[in-house]
Amino acid sequence: WVGYFQHFNDYWRKTWGWIGDIDNCLNSFVDLFMHNATYRGGVRDGVSMSPECLSDPKSHEACYEEQLFRQRAVSVVREHDTSVAEAPLFLFYAFHLVHTPLEVPSRYLQRIDDLVAAAGGGEFDSANRRLYAAMTLYMDEAVGELVESLKAKAMWEDTLLIFSADNGGPIYEDGSANNHPLKGGKYSDWEGGVRLSA
Repeated sequence: WVGYFQHFNDYWRKTWGWIGDIDNCLNSFVDLFMHNATYRGGVRDGVSMSPECLSDPKSHEACYEEQLFRQRAVSVVREHDTSVAEAPLFLFYAFHLVHTPLEVPSRYLQRIDDLVAAAGGGEFDSANRRLYAAMTLYMDEAVGELVESLKAKAMWEDTLLIFSADNGGPIYEDGSANNHPLKGGKYSDWEGGVRLSA
């Protein structure tokens, strides 16, 4: 393998546009996700193949891809044996949030509206900005849940938590990020494109 992967996929159906990854150099499909119909290894947990997720995934938060990752990361922490000092935990949780396609469970849209209203703000000026903000809220909550699970296992004091990103936010309409006060965004050489919001 000599190529690299992109990671653009539908958050609900985990289907082509897009699922797994495309090796952009070799123009071949490599499926790295265990919760879909094309996976060829291990044992499925059955969540994404449930009747609910197959028929109407957007009505069931458990079908949301990021929810599967979130649950898995928390379970890794909860199941880690802290009694073996020579076996520390290394967990790499690569969020697919916040990235296009802008998709999030509907209750997060209502929650972000409520938070903005409570802070005295007005309605969002674009549907995509609202989705972006709701996805950010979802990610913030997921990080909080992970931190709480580390604290519950008495692992937090010895944890190094690193946030990283590959570029600044996309400021075109579909991406709907805001890198203010930096100029530019994803695909530009300005600070807004190369400095990370992490």
